[in-house]
Amino acid sequence: MNEELHASAMITRSKGKLGNTLEVLKKHQRLAVLRRFVSEIARLPDISLINVVVDKTKRGSKEEVFQLAWKAMFQRFENTLDNRNFPGPLNPDERGLVFADNTDGGKLRQYLRAMRRFNPIPFRYGAATRNLPIRMIIEDPNLRDSRLSYFIQVVDCVAYMVKQYIKPCSYMKTKGGNSYFKRLEPVLCKVASRNDPYGLVRI
Repeated sequence: MNEELHASAMITRSKGKLGNTLEVLKKHQRLAVLRRFVSEIARLPDISLINVVVDKTKRGSKEEVFQLAWKAMFQRFENTLDNRNFPGPLNPDERGLVFADNTDGGKLRQYLRAMRRFNPIPFRYGAATRNLPIRMIIEDPNLRDSRLSYFIQVVDCVAYMVKQYIKPCSYMKTKGGNSYFKRLEPVLCKVASRNDPYGLVRI
C-alpha cells in the first residue's frame, strides 16, 4: 500500500519507477498485481471512467496530442455532468472538479479557462458550430503528486490498460493482458461515446 503503482513500469521494469517491494517481484507476479488491481477498480460502486484515445499518427506534435486529449476530456466530463449520467443521486445542480497528476498544470489551467469563455461545439448535422462555454467544471484543475494519490494511480492503471487494449506490447498480448481493459466494463462511462462499445472517445 505504500508503493506507488506505475502500470507500465510493472511490465517494462523501468529503472527508478518501482519501489523496493515491487522490485523483488517476478514479472508474472507484477502482472498478477495489475490484473487484480483492475478487478478491484471494476468493483468500485460509485465511479465512472471516461477514456480518451488520440491517434498520434494523425497529429503534428506532442503539444497537439496533449491539448486535444485534455480538451476532449474536459468536454466529455462537462457533458456527463450536465446530463447527470454519473452514478449516484441525480442532483439537480451537479458540478465537478478536476484532479490531475502534477504535470503541465499551467497548460491545463489555460485550456480550461479558454473553454469557459469560448467552446465551439459543432451541430450534429452540418459544419456550423455554437458556443457552449464550460460551466459545470468549477475551479482550475487541482494538481496532485501521484505518489500520494490512489486516485491518480487508478487513472494511470486504467490508461495503461486502454493502451494495451488498442496497441498491446508483445508480453501483454502473449499473457492476455490486452483483454484486461474489458474487465473494467462495469464502470466504463459508455455514454461518453456511443460510437464505441466501451465508450472510448477516439480522436
